[in-house]
Amino acid sequence: MGGTKTQTTVQQQNNDPWAPAQPALQNVLAGATNAYNSGTGSQVYTGPRYAGLGDTSLAALDTMAANANAGQGAAKAGDSYLTGLLSNGGTTSGIQSALSGLDSVGKIDTSRISSLADQMADPNNLAYSTSRALTRGDYNLSTDGYTGLLNGLSG
Repeated sequence: MGGTKTQTTVQQQNNDPWAPAQPALQNVLAGATNAYNSGTGSQVYTGPRYAGLGDTSLAALDTMAANANAGQGAAKAGDSYLTGLLSNGGTTSGIQSALSGLDSVGKIDTSRISSLADQMADPNNLAYSTSRALTRGDYNLSTDGYTGLLNGLSG
């Protein structure tokens, strides 16, 4: 019987695309290794790691501090004033002086006013009886009511 014979050939091809670049890459790696071994660039930065404030910002902060310090004087003066009021019964020395001046004024006779008040409160007094009638609603406060009230007062 005759069979067929199959023959397989394996061909291996070596493609090295980096072959032309190998000498240059070896030089780069050699330079990097030399730089690393020399210590160049290995020192840690020791300077400030933040940006400083500008002149305008520093001036604004100085102004704010000065204003805050200026307000302390006013606060202390207010505290002193209030402490004085509390220790003097709520009055200033000027008010105390004025009150002592009033004390030197003689007594005021209120007996005449008291007598007038008693007369006004007398139930037989015309003003008293009229005001009581007004509050009870005895008068019609239209034009006719006012006329009647006027006539009653003239009597």
